[in-house]
Amino acid sequence: MTVRNLLLAVLFISATFGLTAQDAAAPGGTYRSFTPADQWELGVDLGVPFVAGDLDGKPGFGGGLHIRKSLDHIFSVRVGGLYAKTKSEDKDNNRNSEMSWASGSAQLVVTVNNFRFNKPYRKLGVNVFAGLGVSKFTTDFTNVLQEDGSLNGTYKGDLSGMFEMGAGLSFRISPKFNLGLEYTVMSVFGEG
Repeated sequence: MTVRNLLLAVLFISATFGLTAQDAAAPGGTYRSFTPADQWELGVDLGVPFVAGDLDGKPGFGGGLHIRKSLDHIFSVRVGGLYAKTKSEDKDNNRNSEMSWASGSAQLVVTVNNFRFNKPYRKLGVNVFAGLGVSKFTTDFTNVLQEDGSLNGTYKGDLSGMFEMGAGLSFRISPKFNLGLEYTVMSVFGEG
């Protein structure tokens, strides 16, 4: 009985050393890690924002920058800023508005198609994200009745908190360059 226990212990220790040796193998060896190294991303954002409200939203133009830091091969944190201009109108009643928007946010990003570890990099990334931030906007309006009875003027919103969430696809062009498409929904906290 003692000889069998000793033999099993020696086999277990040998197997453990074998697994450890594989873990430390050179990049050209038989072991290959499918978890990407610590990654950073700098992004330029261009988009077509619109406002869903009392008037019909027209596509505008927006742009921003973001920095993304991977925590592992699935989760990452992204911090970014956005500036956008949009228009809304009601042609039947000759009402319209123009809005300028600036915001900054932090998001948790999950790469949902990276749960399998069989590839170090994927050609297509599927992301979902949610985050919190702050925003400030200014709206110039014409023939839009306000609570104080005015029809024309400018509304300057206070710095307000916001929640955002969305989903996106990223296409890997080269090991260091991605092209992505995202859809984001933002909701501002407060009365404005």
